[in-house]
Amino acid sequence: MRSLKSYTYCGRSIKSDLLFPELHAHIGSDEEIFSLVRSERYREYSEECWFHSWQDEEELTWIRFGRDDAKFFFQVREIAHFEFDVNEKVLSFSPCEDVPEVTIRHVLLHQIFPVILSLNPEILILHASAVSMEDGVVAFLGRAGEGKSTVAAKLCRAGYPLVTDDVLLIEAHEGELRAVPSYPGIRLSTSTLTEEFACSLETEISAHYADKERVLIEENQLRFETRPKKLRQLFVLESPRSASSFEITDLQWPSVVPRLGPYVFQLDPFADEQQRAEFEFLNCLASDTPVARLCLMEGSYSESELEKVLLSHLSVGKN
Repeated sequence: MRSLKSYTYCGRSIKSDLLFPELHAHIGSDEEIFSLVRSERYREYSEECWFHSWQDEEELTWIRFGRDDAKFFFQVREIAHFEFDVNEKVLSFSPCEDVPEVTIRHVLLHQIFPVILSLNPEILILHASAVSMEDGVVAFLGRAGEGKSTVAAKLCRAGYPLVTDDVLLIEAHEGELRAVPSYPGIRLSTSTLTEEFACSLETEISAHYADKERVLIEENQLRFETRPKKLRQLFVLESPRSASSFEITDLQWPSVVPRLGPYVFQLDPFADEQQRAEFEFLNCLASDTPVARLCLMEGSYSESELEKVLLSHLSVGKN
């Protein structure tokens, strides 16, 4: 058994016997939120234990969620089985045969870790990319393929530090909501790397089944925000309606909560207490942080074009 190493993920300490080259080593005496350990065997569960699932783009079951007393378990199709002991704060995993570790790490970083963190009612985790801009963090929410990662990568190339590519943790601190950095990496499809960045970025494989590569932040002389910062603005990305320009429309409070709901990571969507905490947090977020709909320019656009339209909108919001 490997010794446990401490890593920082979304501002929290995780101890793991699986090595994570994507994560920074955790420095400090903070109590870890859980430990990750490899298990050679996994338990068989009855069908009654399964209560929820995520579907893939072909509407096939990708992840099954189950519960048995104080344990949650996750079955990721043809990848691995995971079990989280809430009381012991231990997450164990059993990989399927011949699945590479890079794929296990990808599933943990982008799917399993976020839903476990969502058990904490004092935080909110959104499926969003984000960068640090003027006066705080600007985040971009959207469905898969809407361009969240492309927007973040372009803004990073324009000089703005990355906060997250995919998992945005929001917490209340001293009377304001702040965004907590996740880890230094952005995943882009091979077509985006070719068409938008001319394959000029140093990358590595993100998962053996995915048509995406991970852009290495430090290796590409890009910056990563290491400290939590005030959440300045949320943009909900939607498909382009204009071939020649960006379109930004401010959203008013009554419509914000239902707009944000689909992008929340949650482990148990049927738990009443968790639902109430999420609703209260979303209401606080909607009243505290400006939210706007952003339709990106159709086709390719430059870093400077994107930066100009966002800074213009942010400056109007300050006045």
